[in-house]
Amino acid sequence: MDRLPRLRGALYVQGEQRPFRVRLTLATSGQHVAS
Repeated sequence: MDRLPRLRGALYVQGEQRPFRVRLTLATSGQHVAS
């Protein structure tokens, strides 16, 4: 039972890293378009 939350946490962290990178790229491209 202890393995499941840890696996879920790892998947959550991996899933969060990708959207953050996409969000960062969108924010940077948005700044380039704005300026």
